Amino acid sequence: MKSRLIASLFLLCVPLLRGSHIFHGPPCPGGVTSGGVTLKQALGSTGGTNLQFCNASGREYMAVKFTAGWTGTLTRVDVEMKANNSPTGVIACYAYSHNSGGNSPASLLTNGTATNTVDSATLTSSFVYREFDFTPVSITSGTVYWIVVYKVTQSGTNYVYINSTTSTGRTDRSPDASTWTYLSTTQEYRVNLYGT
Repeated sequence: MKSRLIASLFLLCVPLLRGSHIFHGPPCPGGVTSGGVTLKQALGSTGGTNLQFCNASGREYMAVKFTAGWTGTLTRVDVEMKANNSPTGVIACYAYSHNSGGNSPASLLTNGTATNTVDSATLTSSFVYREFDFTPVSITSGTVYWIVVYKVTQSGTNYVYINSTTSTGRTDRSPDASTWTYLSTTQEYRVNLYGT
């Protein structure tokens, strides 16, 4: 019985490989995944709202605000996404500081550009967390930051959905990552933050 339980936990921890991209399953007990990083904070406790991403001009950059719950480093961001029809183009991810005056992303953090991108053409019609890896980004507990995703290819029919949940979070959108417009003050993307 004990050996079966250990085997089951192991299978949950092993990432599933599809092409050159890694699809991670649920976090292992204690929040540690098979990759050795620790789940530090989860945004959006439940899904259910499909936020359209890059379906029109002005939605090339989408951002979600969070207050860090730990001091250390951010090393990975998983964003829950799916395809609407057949999107094309790569998706990039960034970590930004907070502009308290404008309640929006301020500037790119040191090492704030993910080292990989996600090809939107590999997304399916089902939500799945897709991984963005970072060279360690310094994070301070109680400080406000933003996670930003970007895709240049726009389409009114072939685009990406980001899963989100009703909360007290805030999401913004921008065409150029400099002028931000609030998208919602009651939505929070489904994002998992990993680090040390």
